[in-house]
Formats: sequence, C-alpha cells, structure tokens
Amino acid sequence: MLLGLGTLALAAVVYLLTQDKISTAMVMIVAVIFGIFAARKPRELDYSVDSSGIHIRAKSYPYGSFRSFAIVQEEAVESIWLMPLKRFMPIISIYFEPADGKKIAEVLSKFLPIENRQPDPVDKLMHRLRF
Repeated sequence: MLLGLGTLALAAVVYLLTQDKISTAMVMIVAVIFGIFAARKPRELDYSVDSSGIHIRAKSYPYGSFRSFAIVQEEAVESIWLMPLKRFMPIISIYFEPADGKKIAEVLSKFLPIENRQPDPVDKLMHRLRF
C-alpha cells in the first residue's frame, strides 16, 4: 500500500516537473517491478564448505575464485560475504546458524584472508525497505 502511494506521489511530481508521459509511465513500471521482486520470498539453499571450496546446491566455487571473505553483522543476523576476484561476479552471501559461524569462519580462514566489511548505504536501505 505504501509503495503504491509513494509511486503515485512520485509519478505526479515527475509529471508536474517534466510534463512527460513516458517518464511518468517509467516511474510506475519501475515501482511495479520493484514491488514484484520485493514480494518474492528468499530461497533457502543448502551449502557446504570444505577443503576444495564452497558448494551451493549443485554449483561449486573453488577458493581461487574469491579474494577474501568478511563476517557481516546485519542487525541480529550474521552472514559471510565472499568477495569475488571477477569484476562482474556478485558478492556471495551465506547466512548460517549462530552456532555454526565460528566453524565456518575457521575453515574459510585456512584458504582466504578475512577482511572487515560493513553493509554499504544501498544494502542498508534495501534492508530497511525489507527487499
């Protein structure tokens, strides 16, 4: 409901400032797409961490694919972010049970350096929007 009201307000402002119907329509289309993606439930994936790399579902990532890893605190939840070497490969986030965090970090630290990292402002905004 809030997304709909915000979209209508933003579309009205865009139309009043530009008098352009295409820009106004694009604001509405982007908001609909944003709403569709925000409504999707996150997937739960099984993964394993061993001496050969990280295995997520049927896909395996060797440690040589990553530059480093970070343990990131996102409010009450911790996750591990794996920083890729490839420029266009996204950061891989692994969420885990609090009791397993130390074991996972010990295995990863044998193969990858750990770095301090915090969510950037865009990540914080998306978390606030519950996206």
